[in-house]
Amino acid sequence: MQQVPVGGDASPLDTLAVNVGGYVTVEPGVFNANSFYIQEEQGGWHGILVYDRTGTVSFERGDYVVCCGEVDEYFGQTQIALHFPGAAQQTTKRGDAVAAISIDTGILQSYLSAEEYESVLVHAEDATVYDEDLGFGEWAISNGTPSDTCRVDDYADYDYVPDNGD
Repeated sequence: MQQVPVGGDASPLDTLAVNVGGYVTVEPGVFNANSFYIQEEQGGWHGILVYDRTGTVSFERGDYVVCCGEVDEYFGQTQIALHFPGAAQQTTKRGDAVAAISIDTGILQSYLSAEEYESVLVHAEDATVYDEDLGFGEWAISNGTPSDTCRVDDYADYDYVPDNGD
C-alpha cells in the first residue's frame, strides 16, 4: 500500500479499502488527537499514518493494532482514513515496538529517495543543526554539508529549541 511506482509519490491503492496491522510508533495525541502511526516492521515502505476521523481511538506506543479504512492521499502523504468507531482494534498490548532505522539526511533531499521513509520511524545519527530557523517553527539538520540538509517539521510537540551546531 505504501510502496509507489518508481518516480511516483501516490499509493497505487488510493481510495481503496484495506485492512492493515502494525505496531504503534507514534500514539494519538503526539501530533494531533486524531492521528497515529503504525509500522509492521523496521525499514522503508513499512510505516503508515492512520487518521481517525471518529476521534475514538486510544493506543500506546508498542500496541499492535489492526485497522480497517480507506487509503487516502492527503497533501502528498499516504494515510489510512478510519470512518467508523471500532475501525482500529488493539490485538496486543505493549508488544515489541519497532525500532527506528538510521538514515543519512541526504537521502531525504529528493522525494525519489525519501518516499520509502514516509511515515517510517527514523533517526539521523550524528546530525548537526545546520539552520535553527527555517520559519514556521521548522529547522534543518545535516550529516555534513548544506547539500544534505533535512527539514525538521514542527508538527509534533517537543521541547527542544535548536541552536546552530547542536
